[in-house]
Amino acid sequence: MYFCQIIYSISTLEETRKSGESYFKQVTKILDTEKTEITYNSEWLSKMNFADVIGLCSKYTVARILERDDFKNY
Repeated sequence: MYFCQIIYSISTLEETRKSGESYFKQVTKILDTEKTEITYNSEWLSKMNFADVIGLCSKYTVARILERDDFKNY
């Protein structure tokens, strides 16, 4: 999992929640809805300060990040 990603477009809170609902509907076709919990990035990311984010980013090289499929097409 990579935590340092370039954001190509910024979504509103409403858009991200709607997208999350769509994902939840898809994933609960194979997972038990009673045992599946949605946790938003904001719940844990908001507890981090800038130094914490830099610490996470320091664990990956630029080359490793660029290997990712979402960077290959840009």
